[in-house]
Amino acid sequence: MNSILDRIVSDKHTEVALRKQLIPVKQLEHSVLFEHQSPSLSTRLINSTSGLITEHKRRSPSKDCINQNLNVQDVAKGYETAGACGMSVLTDMKYFGGSLEDLLNSRASCEIPLLRKEFIIDTYQIVEAKAYGADVILLIAAILSRDEIQAFSRLAQSLGMEVLLEIHNEDELQKSIMPSLNMIGVNNRNLKTFEVSLETSRTLSGLIPDEFVKISESGIRTVEDIKSLQPYGYKGFLIGENFMKRMKLKVCGMRYDDNIQAIAAIKPDYMGFIFYEGSSRHVSASIPTLYPSIKKVGVFVNASFDTIVEKINTHNLQAVQLHGEETPELCKSLQAFNIEVIKVFSIKNEFNFDVLSPYETVCDFYLFDTKGPLSGGNGYCFNWSVLKNYPSTKPYFLSGG
Repeated sequence: MNSILDRIVSDKHTEVALRKQLIPVKQLEHSVLFEHQSPSLSTRLINSTSGLITEHKRRSPSKDCINQNLNVQDVAKGYETAGACGMSVLTDMKYFGGSLEDLLNSRASCEIPLLRKEFIIDTYQIVEAKAYGADVILLIAAILSRDEIQAFSRLAQSLGMEVLLEIHNEDELQKSIMPSLNMIGVNNRNLKTFEVSLETSRTLSGLIPDEFVKISESGIRTVEDIKSLQPYGYKGFLIGENFMKRMKLKVCGMRYDDNIQAIAAIKPDYMGFIFYEGSSRHVSASIPTLYPSIKKVGVFVNASFDTIVEKINTHNLQAVQLHGEETPELCKSLQAFNIEVIKVFSIKNEFNFDVLSPYETVCDFYLFDTKGPLSGGNGYCFNWSVLKNYPSTKPYFLSGG
């Protein structure tokens, strides 16, 4: 039985043959972007402390729908503002929901290096990548011969683009090492089983010559994952699915039945109910039944473990939001109740992100709020640009005004 990769490659040959008929190479070479001076992704990775390569990916064969709603231009701008070293853009339509238009719109929206993430099996696709604004191409060793890798990589570099070679094992690495590569990426996903293990990156790291920038791909979810791979020489970390998961909406401070029902009708992901007695929005009565898709969040400020657990059980909470000085140990204890833990941190003009480190493995989300006289709900915004230095891959809620 053919693997999913075999089917993708077979379909890609058919697709490329058709594209060649529709848009000849000479026409591509007249693109206004063909003279675009590509910024170097490898240089940015070498000089970066985070090494983040973000990605725009709507779906995949292993995860189906990831996020169909985000505008690629907004995504590109957001990644650039957040300090990403580069952005990977999926251009395969049938299996990943991408397109060359996504690459073109990304190029129009940001200045960071763009990687065309595609199943390249023909020189035509490399010329196409240049014409649509790519700065880097991806070559997948598993689907190419050594001669193809050499021809494709030389062509890309002659057009001013860099080359990222993707490998999954030692055999693919040994057949592919050549001077016309800039970066070597280790994909931690097993193509046969789709299982993901960072051990793949650790095992292969010592076999990759030092002249190539090392990148780890797939399965990277936390800043601790990145830190664990950096001692092995990895400078880049390609993270797609975690950043592309649909943005979540949480509405907090629900108290009155008519307001609760009105907000519930728009089906946010979370609705927050405040159990802190110092708040004017404190809830003392029972919480009405909500749509099954809406998660009930209990909001607490320095409450005891027993108090929080009692509210979880009484009100069937699916998440807790902690606004006080709650310890990592408390957060970890609450996770044992199979609920999501949201830890809140208040920001004014600047913030020391080192305080997040003890919470990386014991909470599901961070929430950044405005530092003010109240524990929350101060009604004005902090300087959101502070988050450009956010070091983690953990998703967070943004609050404050």
